[in-house]
Amino acid sequence: MDSCEWIGNSSQCSGLSFLENKEYNQTMKYCYVNWKQTPDGFTPDLPEDKGFALIAEPSERAICAGYALFKFDYDYDEPLPQNVHEVPEELETLIMSAEDYPPALALTRDRAEKESPPECNQETFSAILIQILTEELEKQTESKYFLAKAIKDEIGYLCSGGYYWIVGYDPIDKFVSWVSWDFFVYRNPIGDFELSEEELISRF
Repeated sequence: MDSCEWIGNSSQCSGLSFLENKEYNQTMKYCYVNWKQTPDGFTPDLPEDKGFALIAEPSERAICAGYALFKFDYDYDEPLPQNVHEVPEELETLIMSAEDYPPALALTRDRAEKESPPECNQETFSAILIQILTEELEKQTESKYFLAKAIKDEIGYLCSGGYYWIVGYDPIDKFVSWVSWDFFVYRNPIGDFELSEEELISRF
């Protein structure tokens, strides 16, 4: 769904979603939610007062790919919205851990989308996410990933002065792969960060 224009409580930027203007004393819930199409684009099928953020989704080639995994505002004294399904407790624990180490969650999102089979129900997708998240979290002790300072602005994506995780480098086109604050992996020219090519080559 990254190429769609999202609406509701999400950013209008392609591939981005942010929790906006919500009371942060609310509990966040991780659930599978169906997409719904409106005249303005795609949005998760949640009540309009719910702030949300996309966590992961299966490949668009998957027959059952009409859903995605979201984090959204939730009060324990209210029932879950219709057609919303909680993720397994093991997966919820891993996601919460990965939010403290953004490369793991962002790289899991990319891998899961590529590795999900043509027939991918929520149970299968949960198993895929658990496996990949575990692998990515366990690799962090030997990781080459690091934080670098952005020196250019890109509205909705990159903020000059902010620090972002660098997770890859292509020496041919001189682009770095970095993790956004909402756990997407993007590619930008090396000049958008306070980095040297020598440092990147030594790491990647």
